[in-house]
Amino acid sequence: MIDINPSAILEDSKGNRYFFFYRDSSIYYREVPIKGDIKDTMLISQANADFAAVIDADDSIYLTCNSRYKGVLLFIYTNSGWKFEPVVNLHNSSNIFIMDIIVQNGSIHIFFSKKLPIANMYNVYHIHKNINDKTPYIEYSWRKNSLSEIYSQNIESSYSLLPLRNGIIHYASVWYDGTLYYINYYCYDDSTKSWLHKSLSISYKNQAFIKLIHQNKKINLLCYSNENEGNNIHHFLSKSSSSSEIDFRELGNVRIDTNGMIPLFYSDDKAIQMAWIKDHVFHQYTFDDSAGRWRKAVDLPVTADTIINAVKIMKSLAPLSITKGFFILDKNYNISRPAEHISRSIPEDKPKEKAQAAPIPDMNDYLRQILDEIRDLSDNVKYLNSRIGSSDNRNSKDPTPPKSGTVDKTATEQPTLKKSGFKEKFMKNERLPNYESLLMKQENITTYVGKPGTVNPASDISKDSEKQAFASPNTAAPNNKENWTEDPEEIPYKYNSLMKKIGEFFK
Repeated sequence: MIDINPSAILEDSKGNRYFFFYRDSSIYYREVPIKGDIKDTMLISQANADFAAVIDADDSIYLTCNSRYKGVLLFIYTNSGWKFEPVVNLHNSSNIFIMDIIVQNGSIHIFFSKKLPIANMYNVYHIHKNINDKTPYIEYSWRKNSLSEIYSQNIESSYSLLPLRNGIIHYASVWYDGTLYYINYYCYDDSTKSWLHKSLSISYKNQAFIKLIHQNKKINLLCYSNENEGNNIHHFLSKSSSSSEIDFRELGNVRIDTNGMIPLFYSDDKAIQMAWIKDHVFHQYTFDDSAGRWRKAVDLPVTADTIINAVKIMKSLAPLSITKGFFILDKNYNISRPAEHISRSIPEDKPKEKAQAAPIPDMNDYLRQILDEIRDLSDNVKYLNSRIGSSDNRNSKDPTPPKSGTVDKTATEQPTLKKSGFKEKFMKNERLPNYESLLMKQENITTYVGKPGTVNPASDISKDSEKQAFASPNTAAPNNKENWTEDPEEIPYKYNSLMKKIGEFFK
């Protein structure tokens, strides 16, 4: 388990990685080079946690944050080291939330919001300048745009920024007029240094949360809201592949129970993903473009050894590779998605004998407890059966009751009945089973969720097939007409012998 929870991971063209994280009111980064020692560096102290970091194609790193004593700052890392310059002075930096930083087409763009006196209301600002502008410590070198207003109880999920090639930036946010929630959409063209705005015909009765995703050369707008006591996912798609297109058509509407959690939408190389964590369980759905439905991908318990973080990853490539989603970071700083982590944990390269010789400690403990309990129950059944047999023999041979003061010989020879303490031991056991071993077969989960009112494919299965779902194809049906001819006294002995063989098998 790693000792940091990074919010951003940057990788340069040489493969060196920088893990940015927040700890003790300070911003740090951990440099993990391909060759050499790993080292931690504190970039700034007495800062807020809402910082943003990116890397460009020239391996230059940019980070913006809000310092409590110097205002909003911009840090730039090049071959000559770190340097910083002020962006917003200290007097005007109060109640500011850093939204994102974008570096493209020779320009630096910083987006931040400022809290207004009205509850849950924010003003959004966009400031930008040319990278080659060599006028540090002069604030008027930045050009400023008042972009929009946001009304939100969770500002991090109430806006979305999507940079594309050729200096195009898409932006969407939520607005509330006192009755309904609306989606405002903006598009910035760096060649004209101007924004285009359009209010989409999308409204909600409750708070909505949005995400813009570029997939299959089109822009996807995903809106999440909780209406009619249900979690609704509205999916909108741009009408054309033009980078400046701001007209959408509704692709679908589906209800997925997220247990009240706001899901995180992101895209990988294959499809659009939706995930959230609730009660120490990671849930993930994948959108199937061919079927137009959401498919459940995995349900993964989050244990102490499996920490899942929402991380933004950017690689210095041409074009830049930017992804944000849930990732697992191991002690060797290897990054993997939760579904990939499950598939990689299967020892495919190991021989079958070695794989079988490596037991799962937690599950074996539970199996041994169950087998011990079965053995105790078998001994009790054997003892009771012998008592009943001896009692029947005495009644048939000598009907007179035994004299007072005499002790039954069988009672002295047979052990007393054992009281089962399995329940108490099981409930007190704090060790949990190894859930990952139970999830190895989840790669083929094909649970689809479609539009409301559609028929679930699983519902077409007949009741007869459901009854035989867990039966072997070669298993014969039980014959109820057969008579039971087994001797009752031999049942516990055969049962005990069978349990003994099972116990030897698990040892």
